Amino acid sequence: MEREIDLRELALLLWRKIWLIAAVGIVCFVAGFLWTKMFIPKKYSSHIQIYAQSTFSEDNDNQLNDISKSKQLINTYIEVLKDDAVMLSVGNELVKQFGTARMRECFAMEGDRIKESSLKSCLSISSVTDTNAIRIVATTKDAEVSAAVCTELSKQANGFIERAIKLGGIRYIDDYQVKVNNTPVSPNVKKRAVLAGLAGAFLVALIVIVIDLLDNTVKSTEMLSEKFKKPILGEIQNIDEVQKRKKKYRDLESDQRRTLLDKDIPFYVVESCKSLRTNVNFALSTNDKKVLAVSSANPSEGKSTTAANLAITMAESGKKVLLIDADLRKNVQNRIFHVKNEKGLSSVISRMHPVEECIQATTTDNLHIMTSGPLPPNPSELLASRQAIELFDFLSEIYDLVIIDSPPINVATDILTLGDRIAGILLVFRYGMTSEDEASEAVKRVELANMNLVGFVLNGIDVKSSSGYYSKYSKYSSYGQEEESGEGSNGASVNRNLPRQQVRRKDDRSTHSRAARD
Repeated sequence: MEREIDLRELALLLWRKIWLIAAVGIVCFVAGFLWTKMFIPKKYSSHIQIYAQSTFSEDNDNQLNDISKSKQLINTYIEVLKDDAVMLSVGNELVKQFGTARMRECFAMEGDRIKESSLKSCLSISSVTDTNAIRIVATTKDAEVSAAVCTELSKQANGFIERAIKLGGIRYIDDYQVKVNNTPVSPNVKKRAVLAGLAGAFLVALIVIVIDLLDNTVKSTEMLSEKFKKPILGEIQNIDEVQKRKKKYRDLESDQRRTLLDKDIPFYVVESCKSLRTNVNFALSTNDKKVLAVSSANPSEGKSTTAANLAITMAESGKKVLLIDADLRKNVQNRIFHVKNEKGLSSVISRMHPVEECIQATTTDNLHIMTSGPLPPNPSELLASRQAIELFDFLSEIYDLVIIDSPPINVATDILTLGDRIAGILLVFRYGMTSEDEASEAVKRVELANMNLVGFVLNGIDVKSSSGYYSKYSKYSSYGQEEESGEGSNGASVNRNLPRQQVRRKDDRSTHSRAARD
């Protein structure tokens, strides 16, 4: 799918990175200032102005006293003054005056002689517009040498011009001595520093834009909906956006395992999870099956936390919910709910333990959990077995909803073996992490397995980094934290003040046994 370039989005992107752009600009400004001060040598300039005039013959008719005709000689005079013979003569005088060692600091030398090209490069000889004046400017690292260059060149100008063209001459307003200018003309420290700062800021801005344009990760629910023609059931903001400013976490996975049972969960995250619950209820309202799988394209996209929060909100609405950790390669739910994992799904399917012994209670009313159990060597075969299908059918008769936390589809296709035996699958993609190609691959695998794709959840949306719709949620963070009871708009308790440690109730075994017999 072709990506449209939105100038407003690019402007917002640059505004969000303005701190980085400004910081780099300031660093480059300081670096440019220090570099110019410390490493760029100072140069000094001197100048003299001479005037071209005609020579007078005894015959008044041949006198060239017309200024317009004198101007025609100016270009010839300039070329004569730039001649190598002139440069050689001036250079020899400079060596006599200042010595070879001092000249080496200002010019390129060839033995004890100044190279004509080096001396010529420090000179600027030009005509003054609409006059017969010629301006000679010399710029070197030595103020006295610059003045001496102008002086020597002006002294020798007449002799070389007369020998070269035998016409006209040079006149001066003052004598040949040029005053020494001890004020450096370069480098311009402020100008160089400002240019360095602007260049650094521009380069960073360009890099930010290029990275964003090359970024093909999922950052838009509209893109998902238009490309795959499936509904967006949930948009979950970054659950740790507020807490990360107070506390550092060790890794991304530990951040993603935080659920609605934890303290200090932002209000807008709670409401987003409740909105997901409502949309899932609508999506499953016409389906007779009660088993819903939750998966993602890749690991670390938040599918386990999304499954846990969906189960919590469903239970809070009054439904009897069972959450099953079917990721038989990397179990997570036992760590999320802080329960033991000695027995679980693998134990039931392999008939090592009865189902009632593998179901544990949580501190959330109506919510039970079946952990993965010991990790088996053949997870795909277990989930595809007849015992697994019979187990899910049996549990769907006891519970109002069975939520299966399944492995990432692009890594393992275990859950896809159930096909149309369950209500469908809910795919979780992480904002700014899941690429469009990875999302397409996951959807393709679901379709090939003839499984119902219920919809998508875009997880981990960065409220500060996103624009438009998502950013409005940040307004509600303080409001939600003020509510000690954790009551949502529908009156359901969020249980944020409950302790983290979940305990297994011993008398639940008899409860589950009676439920199974009934």
